[in-house]
Amino acid sequence: MSFTRFGFDNADIYTFGSTDGFECCGCPTGKDGEGKLILGDSFTTKHAGEFLRHMRDHRAAGMTVPTPAFLGVFLSRNEYRADA
Repeated sequence: MSFTRFGFDNADIYTFGSTDGFECCGCPTGKDGEGKLILGDSFTTKHAGEFLRHMRDHRAAGMTVPTPAFLGVFLSRNEYRADA
C-alpha cells in the first residue's frame, strides 16, 4: 500500500508498506538547481516511529510530504511492525 507517490498531491517522495516494512523508494536527498529531485538509496524500516521521523526529516528539508501520509503510516503501524 502506498502512502505517497511522486507527484500525487505534489509529493516529493514515494513511500509504501511491504513485506520488508515501511519503504521510501529512491529516497530523495534534495533538489538540484532546477528544483528537480536528487534520488538516493531507498530507506526501509520495520518501525513506524522511525519511518514517521524519516518522513518528517524530508518535510524539514523542504520536500512536500502530504499530511495524510503520516496518518496512513500511523494507521498501518501494526501491519508492518518489527515483530510481525
